[in-house]
Amino acid sequence: MKVSVRLDDISPLIQYDGEWATGNATIDSDGDKYSDGGTFKVTQSNEGKATIAWAGTQITVFGAKRFNHQEYTVTLDGGVPQEFSGQSDDPVFQTSLYQSPLVPNGQHQLVVQDSSTSADRPYLDIDFVVIDSEVDGDQSVDVEDDDPSWSFAPSNAWSNDPTQFALYSGGTGHSTRAASTAIDLYGLICAKCGGYWVSIDDGQKFPLNSRNDEWTKPKSLLFMGRGLSEGAHSLTVTNFGMKEAGLSIDYATVYGSKPRGIVGAVNPPPTGSATDSSKSNGTSTVAIILAVIIPLIIIILGLILVLLLRKRRMWPFNNPQSDEEMASPYPGPVDPRVLDIDGSPPPPMLAMPTAPASMYNAQVQDLEHSYAQQPLAQVGPTLYFPGTTSYQGSLPTYRESMYEQSVDMGTPPRPEKGRYRRF
Repeated sequence: MKVSVRLDDISPLIQYDGEWATGNATIDSDGDKYSDGGTFKVTQSNEGKATIAWAGTQITVFGAKRFNHQEYTVTLDGGVPQEFSGQSDDPVFQTSLYQSPLVPNGQHQLVVQDSSTSADRPYLDIDFVVIDSEVDGDQSVDVEDDDPSWSFAPSNAWSNDPTQFALYSGGTGHSTRAASTAIDLYGLICAKCGGYWVSIDDGQKFPLNSRNDEWTKPKSLLFMGRGLSEGAHSLTVTNFGMKEAGLSIDYATVYGSKPRGIVGAVNPPPTGSATDSSKSNGTSTVAIILAVIIPLIIIILGLILVLLLRKRRMWPFNNPQSDEEMASPYPGPVDPRVLDIDGSPPPPMLAMPTAPASMYNAQVQDLEHSYAQQPLAQVGPTLYFPGTTSYQGSLPTYRESMYEQSVDMGTPPRPEKGRYRRF
């Protein structure tokens, strides 16, 4: 993935040697035509040179071409200096002064130096620099300084309430750590800022300086790391300035196929030092762990409850019913005999219906036969469960009687009006 980063002229990654001044709209009527509110570096001495140590495939230096500018030289990776002219009768601002050819992705050095020979046209200025590089992966993530992956040590040496607090990305400002195939570190440049060094995976320490007496600029690129292998890395930033000098870290941008928060502990400060970087954020880490575990436990308990409920519904003996459910559509075990329409139980099955008194009945009572003396045939119980469609068991039957004659039972009485309901 191609990544382009921009260095303002006051970036700590640009080292100025010789006589350089900070340009602005106060001392230059065209100062507001430069980028970033009119910040630029200017020299009129052949001793003035700017050195940029960078990592990538191409670099472009921007500045102005004006009537009082003249020659300057550019040297790439210690090669033969190339000479260019910055003179233009019609001034042009924020224009390219030099663009390198494509070079292998890696560490390089560029030196820009004033080589003017005319006292009337002695000037060379630098506005900003753009560096292109190739990094492994296709994603990038900004890791704010309040992310749990950062740590600050000693904790009493760091504050999240600096003078320019409101200007920081995310409204915060302190310091350090990182992971992935590449990393860019951003922070504050100011008059009260000081020197610091940066190392990756406890390797070589790169000394840099974030102090600028003329400008205060947050979100400035303080360090860029390239050529890292895919995986976890640690970035250590240490403030080695004077006691009154500070170091303010805003955020880091990490790159990779799966970029994530910075991992690994920042080196603890040397004995007696109160300026090394790292601030433990254990509370935030615990909160994140709980935020993941608690919902997971709730989901598991919910699944167990659902499985138990489904199991109870599938086993009928474990599915108690309320009185209302028992009342409809079947009132529990059902006698196969027809109930009376008003809900009262029918007469016992052994009881014969009573016919009106007659000689016939008297004769029947005198007959000797086996009808009344024959016991009912024994049958199994009659059961019914909600959800079935037929009765279980068999209806009770009478044994055959020798008495074969119909009995006139008369006309049954008419039901009283309003006593019954239709089904």
